[in-house]
Amino acid sequence: MFTHRLNIITMSFLVIIFCSCAPSSNSSANTNRTLDISSGNVDINEVSSYYSLYRYGATQKIYNFIDQNTVILILIPNDSTTFSLSIEVNVFSNNASDTSIRSWVNNQYSDAIFIDAAQPIYTFNLTKENYAITSAIFSTHEIFLGGDEYDNYTVNFSINQTTNPGIYQLKSFIDSTNVHVLTKGLNIAL
Repeated sequence: MFTHRLNIITMSFLVIIFCSCAPSSNSSANTNRTLDISSGNVDINEVSSYYSLYRYGATQKIYNFIDQNTVILILIPNDSTTFSLSIEVNVFSNNASDTSIRSWVNNQYSDAIFIDAAQPIYTFNLTKENYAITSAIFSTHEIFLGGDEYDNYTVNFSINQTTNPGIYQLKSFIDSTNVHVLTKGLNIAL
């Protein structure tokens, strides 16, 4: 039996920073990190609401492997019921503090207020062969005061075991997240 800390976060303005780095001989990263969400030492954040005129935006599911200095960032756009995922494995230096990595995580869904946040030394994008959306189940339809409307879905996905030799081994897992698909835009005059 394991326990996860799940935080549903409503914050301001979506900022996604993409960093593509090639592996190097940097000794601060070349420790084979084991990424297992059942380890119990993982902070999981789900973010789909931002400071915006629209109630919901793309869904981010963020897995912070606290003792491994590694963060997995999953992004699911909310513009279609043809759901797609993008998955990044962000590896931080062994010297990066937990606080600076948490600041980096916060910067992914807020207005990037933490200028001293750690930066990944590597970012690996998983390919479609490494994951699958297993189902998308409609739950409700919402209408808000601005006229924007959303169909809400629970999206279930699986991630295969993935290894990047000398850097990390991601153990396979199954999870789900909520996605709010925009079906009608705002009804306001600007």
